[in-house]
Amino acid sequence: MKIDISLSAIKEIRNKFDELVSSDTRLKQEKLLADLKNATPVDTGFAKASWKLEVGETSKITNVAHYIDDLNAGSSNQAPLYFVERSLLSHEFVRPNGVIVSKL
Repeated sequence: MKIDISLSAIKEIRNKFDELVSSDTRLKQEKLLADLKNATPVDTGFAKASWKLEVGETSKITNVAHYIDDLNAGSSNQAPLYFVERSLLSHEFVRPNGVIVSKL
């Protein structure tokens, strides 16, 4: 049995695959962002609202609240110590290869 597949068909399959991977990755990133927001303790709501997903060649989740490190270190009794790391590592698709949380 011989199967002929044109180069354009292979490119189309690759493009469809890339679209599926990209949309799946985006959904996972949005789930991580939602979980971080839900885990963030709230007083004024600024820290919770400051979570942002920056999509690019390497996507990252950021928070510009100057006290987010203090919250993550347990300064609020509304959230456990290291709630950021706990939220991220609770997802089976998160496999860190280096630093999870860093100061800018």
